[in-house]
Amino acid sequence: IYNTFILKDVLIPGFSSLVLDSNHSSLFASCTDDKIYMYSCTALGQEPVCTFAGHMNSTFYVKAALSPDDMYLLSGSSKNDAFIWRVSDPTAPPTLLKGHLGEVTSVAWCPSDQGKVCSCWTIKKMDKNIIYLKHNSKVRN
Repeated sequence: IYNTFILKDVLIPGFSSLVLDSNHSSLFASCTDDKIYMYSCTALGQEPVCTFAGHMNSTFYVKAALSPDDMYLLSGSSKNDAFIWRVSDPTAPPTLLKGHLGEVTSVAWCPSDQGKVCSCWTIKKMDKNIIYLKHNSKVRN
C-alpha cells in the first residue's frame, strides 16, 4: 500500500480503503485512481480479479463497505453521490444514491437490514467542518 505523492505534476495514486469479505477470501481496495480493485486472497497473483468503476475518488476520505451478505459493494465518491455495485457483475452500471451536498466519505450497511445504508459527507463552512448523515432505506433493486 502506498500514499499519494505529487512529483513534478504527476499524481501517483494510493489506496483510501481496504475491505475484506466475510470469508476473508476477497479484498476490495478503493484507490484514488477512481477504481475499486477486487483481489483474491486465496489465489496467487498480483493482478486484480475485477475492477469496479464509475465513481470518483480524489481523496483519502472516500471509503467503501461490503453488504453483510457480501453481494453488494458500497462506496462514497468525490462526485457527491454514493455508488452500489453488485459484486457478481462488476461491469454493470452502479446504482447511484443521490442527495448529498458534498463529497461522500464514510458509508456503512445496516447489519440487521441489508436494504439500508448510511452515508455521510462534510461541507466546510466558515472554517468549520459540518458533517451530515444520510439514511438511505431500501436501496436494493
